Amino acid sequence: MRGRDAAALLDRVCANRIGGLTYTPMLNRKGGYESDVTVQRWAHDDFLIVTGSAQPVRDAAWLKRHLREGEDARIDDVTGEWSVISLLGPLAKKVLDKADLGSARPIAASYVGGPGTELYVPVEDAPGLYDRLWDAGRNSGMKDCGYYALDALRIEAGRRAFGPELSPDCTPYEAGLSFAVRPELRKPPARLAKRLLMFTFPATALFAWGGEPILRNGKPVGELSSVGYSATLECMVGMGFVHAEDIDGRYEIEVSGTTVPAKASLKAPWPG
Repeated sequence: MRGRDAAALLDRVCANRIGGLTYTPMLNRKGGYESDVTVQRWAHDDFLIVTGSAQPVRDAAWLKRHLREGEDARIDDVTGEWSVISLLGPLAKKVLDKADLGSARPIAASYVGGPGTELYVPVEDAPGLYDRLWDAGRNSGMKDCGYYALDALRIEAGRRAFGPELSPDCTPYEAGLSFAVRPELRKPPARLAKRLLMFTFPATALFAWGGEPILRNGKPVGELSSVGYSATLECMVGMGFVHAEDIDGRYEIEVSGTTVPAKASLKAPWPG
């Protein structure tokens, strides 16, 4: 998005204050999520808005809906023009220091917690960049990361996802993300009808995939929104909304008819 009034439009639509690199919700009138995005400011009036792979059309429409008559702001979907390659982990910086990044724009960001860099590169340059990264990191134990491994890593780090955790019916306070709302807009409710909790529990013979009931003191209070296996913690990690004002109690997760004890926390299980 670029134009004389692009910054003003983002300031009006985004809950967080936009800086050089900003994670922010876009909220509806009820305070629920229309989307969550990361905004990169490339110039005074030039911004790259990064959203989920299923949301570009939806998010562009939401921004255009809030554009006022006479404002100068052009919103273009450049999804097909850019690729992103993520280099994640404690050795990522050493690989980056050795690699020729070419036309890529490195951004210090990681969806899975811990150190990492996202490299934004024109699609035609992405294959060459990938090969150069492999040449630089082949002796450091670097590996490709599959979707389910990536998902488990983001769950154990407490990274919420639009759809499973964030929706138009969920507020930043319920999701535990009030830090992403600038102070002058923060109006915390007197009570919360639901809270997003993090869970760890033993792996069972049948894998948990999400949607499993959450029990507190033997009674159902919600269901898992996301779940995966943490190789670091050697257990299942999940998150889900508990529909109760009081969240203290004894928790269990029901996996395909088998009930297993669970540890619940407002804090992400990794790093501890």
